[in-house]
Amino acid sequence: MYRYTNLDSAFIYGNLALKLAQKIKFVRGESYVLNRLAIMNREIGDFPKAMQQALQALKMAEENNFLVEKSRWLRIMGLLYRDLKEYPKALEFSQQSLRNSLKIKDSIGIAYAVLTIANYFNEVNR
Repeated sequence: MYRYTNLDSAFIYGNLALKLAQKIKFVRGESYVLNRLAIMNREIGDFPKAMQQALQALKMAEENNFLVEKSRWLRIMGLLYRDLKEYPKALEFSQQSLRNSLKIKDSIGIAYAVLTIANYFNEVNR
């Protein structure tokens, strides 16, 4: 994965994938790519762009009833708010992710959501 070895190439290929998904009207793919771009922007510290992309991906997941993706994108929103030290919003998104994962019985999503919430409480010393 270029994300770990060559971030410039990862952004180039990510943006190409986004354009292709949009061109062929592959909404699930577009949502996924937006989320991957958001994660990479988070990692380089471009939080406004990451937040915009993550919100767009989440909206697409909600509008199209992509339930597994919705849980993941909610969790990413929680991580972004945690990075911004907006802890109440971070917890709110993480808890929404957990509730959604429980609802659809996504055991991996449940585990990640619980871990994210535990890290939140650890970070705020509770």
